[in-house]
Amino acid sequence: MHQPLFRQAAIDAPRNAHHGQPLLQPTRRQSLFALMVLLLLCAAVAWLTLTQRTQYLSVNGWLVPENGLLRVYAPRGIDHVESVLVNEGDRVQKGQVVAHLRHAQSSLGRDVTATLWQQQLDAVAKQAALDQQLLSHQRMSAQQQLASARRQQTHLESQLDVIRQRIASIQQQVARTSRLVASNVAARETLTQRQQQLMSEQNTHLSVQQQHESAQATVQQHLAKLEQIRLTEQQQRIAAQASLSQLNRQMALQQTAQTYAVLAPADGIIANLHVVAGQRVADASPVVKIIPRHSRLLARLAVPTHMAGQLIQYQSVRLRIDAFPYRQFGSLKGTVIDIDDAVTLPSELQDSPLSLASAAYLVTVAIDATDHGNQVSALLGSLRLGMTLIGDIATREQSMLAWMLEPLKGFRS
Repeated sequence: MHQPLFRQAAIDAPRNAHHGQPLLQPTRRQSLFALMVLLLLCAAVAWLTLTQRTQYLSVNGWLVPENGLLRVYAPRGIDHVESVLVNEGDRVQKGQVVAHLRHAQSSLGRDVTATLWQQQLDAVAKQAALDQQLLSHQRMSAQQQLASARRQQTHLESQLDVIRQRIASIQQQVARTSRLVASNVAARETLTQRQQQLMSEQNTHLSVQQQHESAQATVQQHLAKLEQIRLTEQQQRIAAQASLSQLNRQMALQQTAQTYAVLAPADGIIANLHVVAGQRVADASPVVKIIPRHSRLLARLAVPTHMAGQLIQYQSVRLRIDAFPYRQFGSLKGTVIDIDDAVTLPSELQDSPLSLASAAYLVTVAIDATDHGNQVSALLGSLRLGMTLIGDIATREQSMLAWMLEPLKGFRS
């Protein structure tokens, strides 16, 4: 009998074992460890994607009063300070005497005195006229912007009316085509085209509606700006009238007097005293600065011109006061409320504790006095006019993942 070279079982074994015998099978602990690593990796990616990182623009600034400072100057012909009746930080009322100045001569001629007073009256009237002229230009500019915004709003309303008419017409066509399709008179593709046309018009209506709402908001902003200009004009007019009344009253009382009484032009707080008793006083030198009553402190930031492109109104700002270390006292929250339209040159900056190295845009920041802890509330109560600070303006928000991948984008470009 013929004997085969290989056994039949050895020949059939490779035909049945398609994948072979497993040499290494993962254990349950290894599978659990791999699952934990995968979950941690997913959690890290989710954290990097969802966590936002804010970029800040850090600039220098200082604290200023909202309504500016009231400055009182010494008139001509003063020799020295006779007495000072107030201290820095004292509250004063309108018309209150803050200091007495002694004339250089024992008596002044009536004509000379009248001339000096008239010069002061002319100066106040001239300054008031300049202020009114500036506000008039601002009002005209705001009115032109308001008229443009209203024209844009009217144009968008006309577009909305036309789009609504087209939508109503297309809806009628869709309804008529639906009945024809149901009666097998028209093709279903015609109905689909009508429905797509209706959807396109509805999207157009939504886009124009959003533009219309934006135009309405712009109109309200210009109206608010006009109202602010009107109030400022009224305040300046009242202040000019008060100054003129004060000068007239002082002229009547000081015609032949040897001393000059420095009066507070309005209710407020003494910010700076520039004189002491016995001090010699030059003509038109400053005597006192007063912060008007109910005038809150604002932050004034100097943003260099090469950084100004990132500025927009209502940006969030973090204020770090130099006199109160940030790590100990924290920071204050604020919001950008005004950005100057023109740059300020270093030689043009006045009444500032800082000096500019180059031209900059001045940005006004309103300090948030709410939602603070006890520590920051104490810091708010300790703020003083002229304190220097560092303002961190929030300019951009992005995810941590995008921030980490940003260098790769630069490398690719």
